[in-house]
Parts: sequence; structure tokens; C-alpha cells
Amino acid sequence: MLKVYTSRVGYTGPLPLDVTIKSAGEMGRAFAPTSWDMVLGAKSGRIPHDQYRTWYEDVLDKSRKAQPWHWENLLGLPRVVLMCYCTSPLNCHRRYLSEYLMKTFGASYQGEVPVNGSDLPERFPFSNFQPVPVSHEGILYPSVEHYYQAMKTLDLAERRRIAQLPTPGMAKTAGKKLFHRRDWERVKIEVMRDGLKKKFSPGSAYLAALLRTGSDEVVESNRWHDVFWGRCICLQHNGAGENQLGQLLMELRTEARSAGMNA
Repeated sequence: MLKVYTSRVGYTGPLPLDVTIKSAGEMGRAFAPTSWDMVLGAKSGRIPHDQYRTWYEDVLDKSRKAQPWHWENLLGLPRVVLMCYCTSPLNCHRRYLSEYLMKTFGASYQGEVPVNGSDLPERFPFSNFQPVPVSHEGILYPSVEHYYQAMKTLDLAERRRIAQLPTPGMAKTAGKKLFHRRDWERVKIEVMRDGLKKKFSPGSAYLAALLRTGSDEVVESNRWHDVFWGRCICLQHNGAGENQLGQLLMELRTEARSAGMNA
């Protein structure tokens, strides 16, 4: 199974593939947008993101028929890092290409990596704020936090709106303002479990990091009085909390080991 990462042009690690209209090589051009007008229109907001993605997926469909050898070469790789110049993968065609490869060929998306080539973006692989896309019912959320907050509503338009927010923090703020679905308190733990399972998928760098914790207790430690998902270490709570997020992560770790997976 092809493991797909994304990054900005300038990435220095192994197996990079520039897929930009500006500077892609021969292979990368098979996956690049074909119109500057569409690219610039999407960047400026003149062309809606959904319209741009639909157009780009049509470009990819045509490329598969016209240049099948490049697709065969790509799918024969163990991993690839798709590169574009956009600062964020949100609404960037490198994200859309990753989603296309997931939907069409069953590729495994591993997340956005920094230009220094690290497999784990940033220092906190267990954080729900990590930029690891989660796909659910046709919508791709940029992080587990985006996904969890969006699931508080059954309104698909609201879910798509949250999926488009630039940061997990903004998604969290938006989620607090939603009118919650009636069954939210009953289903929220299962929603979180589902998001985590998609992030800590078999073969991912995130699951490997989780397995490397051995038998250590995993704790969502915080100072913002969250005594449900974690344990609050403020003077008032002094480490009290249910640590539901930590419990879910340790359950996933146990399940992975039971399935014969190792770090």
C-alpha cells in the first residue's frame, strides 16, 4: 500500500515529488494542475474550493488515461511526499491529490511533514491538533479536532464549514457554538475513538509512536480544567480527571499489539 505524505516545496527528505504547475518534473506534471487561471482563482477566492477540487479531480481522471505509466510508477512506490508551494495543505491540491489516491487506490495518508523531512509533524504526535486528515462520509477533515467538533452536529453544511477552517483551534471554537445533536453525550466517546483509529492507522508513523510508549500510561495532561478527556494539573484539580482520551489511546495500543503490530 502506498503511504502518502505531503509537504511544501523545499522538503529535504526521501521520495519527494513536486506536483506543481510551476516546477514539476516529467513525472510530477502528470499530477499537477493544468491551468494557471484555475490555480490563481482558487488561491484568490475567485473560484470556490469545491469547484476547484472537482475540476482538479477531472484533470487527474484524464491524466490516468493519458499517462498511465506515471500512475503505475507512483503506485509502485512504498511512500511518496507530494510537494506544493502552498504554506498550508488546507485547500491545496496536494491535499486533494492525497484524497484522490485514498479514494481511488486505497493509499494510506500519513500527514503533513515539515521541510526538514521528519515523519512526525511537530513535537506532539498524540495531540488532536496534529495536521492528520480524517475522512468521514465524503468530507476530509484536516485533523482529529476538526472531525470531532464537526460531529457535534448532523448538519452537513456545518460539518463542511468546520472542515474548511484553517486551524484546529478555530474548529474547537466553532464546535462550542454549535447546537449539539441530541445524542451527543451518548456518542461522543465513540466519535473520538473513530477519529483516533483513523489517525493511528496500521503502518502510520503515529501508531508506531504510540507503540513505542510500551506499557506506559498515556495521559492527556492539561491546565484548562478538562477533567473528562484528561487530567487537569492546576492547583484546583491537582491531577484529577477521567483521562478518557488517554484511555482510548491505550486501548488502541492494546488492539494493535493483539493484531501483531510492533513499533
